[in-house]
Amino acid sequence: MRGLIERFVEHLRVERGLSEHTITAYERDLQQLAEHLESTGQPDLDALTPRALRGYLAARHARSSVATRARKLASMRTFFDWVAERRGDDRNPARALSAPRRSEHLPHVLGESEAGRLADAEIPTDTVRAQVLWARDAALVELLYGSGLRVSEVVGLDIAGLDLKRGEVRVTGKGRKERVVPMPRSAIDGVGEWLTLRPLLEPDPDDPAVFLNARGSRLAARSVSRLLKSRAQQAGVPKDVHPHALRHSFATHLLEGGADLRSIQEMLGHASLSTTQKYTHLTVEGLLTVHRRCHPRGGTQAEEDDKT
Repeated sequence: MRGLIERFVEHLRVERGLSEHTITAYERDLQQLAEHLESTGQPDLDALTPRALRGYLAARHARSSVATRARKLASMRTFFDWVAERRGDDRNPARALSAPRRSEHLPHVLGESEAGRLADAEIPTDTVRAQVLWARDAALVELLYGSGLRVSEVVGLDIAGLDLKRGEVRVTGKGRKERVVPMPRSAIDGVGEWLTLRPLLEPDPDDPAVFLNARGSRLAARSVSRLLKSRAQQAGVPKDVHPHALRHSFATHLLEGGADLRSIQEMLGHASLSTTQKYTHLTVEGLLTVHRRCHPRGGTQAEEDDKT
């Protein structure tokens, strides 16, 4: 099975063009399955049953989150579809298993004032190096919130992908799909300022990365999460700020400002409009809150009437 997994991973990389993050997750899931089958003496793949796969999920992942169990099942379904295609039939034991139901939850969103404080924070810095890194962080926030980019897209961004004159940024998203996203004036200014200071970190002249760490190498996604939390604390933003929260905030604030879902879908790089539609729930929740607070029979007054 492990040899098949290696060929499947190569298929995902070369023929499907999936991101390295997704490929790594698939490979990890399938290697765990192979380890379980080897340790329990399960039959070969051609004789594998839904019951055996269900037992694996119950034994290894019963306490995992719903999202993790759903991803494990998706990995198995995709892998066994590929195996069946190579075999010339449609037998896939993972297709007989039902995916765990996910509880619906609204994405975390900053208020407009909170996002503004995070982007415009002025924190005194006592060294040139600290000032350079602060300018970098400000530019990061502007792109995450101002253009709604994924953190992977931001850290993977090269200087050639920026067009500050036109106010556009070209990124490579999921499935290696490229898209061009507009940059607001604040992002153009913030990124432009950072690029003038970038040489002070002494990067390799051939390094195309826009965002660098303190050692002058390409910044990692994990580092972005840490620096955002630190900046939020310094800026007095009480919420748990992470990169995806800024992306959610970008979409929600656009929708509240009157943008249509199709335009937001294009800017976010969502393959399906249904993924973008979750932001309508956020806006509806906001409208309900305003209605209940402001209409004479929207909330408090209606509750008082019910008591009488």
